[in-house]
Amino acid sequence: MIVKKLGFLAAVLVVVASCASVTKGKVDQGKEVGKVESQWANLKVLPQDISEDELKGLMREYNAALGVKCNHCHAANPETGKMDFSSDAKKEKDYARHMITMTNELNKKHFDYDPADKQKVSCFTCHQGNIKPKKFTDIAPAAPVTPSPSK
Repeated sequence: MIVKKLGFLAAVLVVVASCASVTKGKVDQGKEVGKVESQWANLKVLPQDISEDELKGLMREYNAALGVKCNHCHAANPETGKMDFSSDAKKEKDYARHMITMTNELNKKHFDYDPADKQKVSCFTCHQGNIKPKKFTDIAPAAPVTPSPSK
C-alpha cells in the first residue's frame, strides 16, 4: 500500500512540476551540498523535497486545469494494470514537464512572480478545463470594423 502511494505521488510530481526551481540540499552527515534525498522517483521539474500533500494538490490542480484524469499523463503497469506514476511511457508526461517549466519561467521572468501572490500564470490560464487550449480567435471578441473614409 505504501509502495503504491509512493509510486502514485512520484508520478504526480513528475507531471505537475509547477516548480521548476532547484532546491538546495541540506548538509547532513557529509552529504553533498545541493543534493536532497528524495522519497520520490523520477521527479524532473518539481522540487525533490515536495511534500505528499503539496504533490497531490498540484496534481489535482493539473487535472482540473486540463479536465483530465491521472491516466492522461501516467501509464499503467502492463503487468499489474495499476498506475505506474514514475513511468515515462506516455509522451504527455514529458510535454507536461515542458509546460510546467514554461509557466514557471513566465511567472519568474515576466511577472516578478512571488509564490505568495495568488495571481500567476498557470495551466488554467490557457487551458480553462480543456486538454487543448482554445484558439484566441475562438474566445476573443471580433475587432471592430473601422469604416473607410468616404470621398
